[in-house]
Amino acid sequence: MLALNRTTVEVDGFFLPYLPEASPVFLLTPYLTHCEGCLPNKPFSVIGIAAKTPREDAAGPLSYRGTLVIAPENPSGYPFWLLDAEEISA
Repeated sequence: MLALNRTTVEVDGFFLPYLPEASPVFLLTPYLTHCEGCLPNKPFSVIGIAAKTPREDAAGPLSYRGTLVIAPENPSGYPFWLLDAEEISA
């Protein structure tokens, strides 16, 4: 993973809001969740997304491309973030 730090990567996952309203900041999880309380118990299996445009809920999997940043001491508790992310059309 460290070799990918600060490189452009593509990730897939299921939308989980990080903030209560439509926002460019949200999480992608490895499987469909029902609420914030359903987060995987391992923060290394979740990636934070800082997208270029706000996103509302999505029923199916999403794909995003952006700059991967690995920050183990991130105060959010999530060490992996995709910055300047853009959704990849299916």
